[in-house]
Amino acid sequence: MLVGLPSRFLIFRWAYSIFHLLRDPAGLGDFRKFLDKEFSAENLEFWLACRQLKSLANQQVQEKANQIYE
Repeated sequence: MLVGLPSRFLIFRWAYSIFHLLRDPAGLGDFRKFLDKEFSAENLEFWLACRQLKSLANQQVQEKANQIYE
């Protein structure tokens, strides 16, 4: 196996569910690279930023929402 390549098991998990892909740092990085090539990376960035809203304290939500809007 070459260094830096995902294992077969990881690839099967990613194929099973995009949520497995997005939770794995290597999968997320590879997916981001793919989206960059397809000129769609902003869609992933938007989704990640919106997902982050769930973990913020109430007083931080407005600021983060403004950042997403900008």
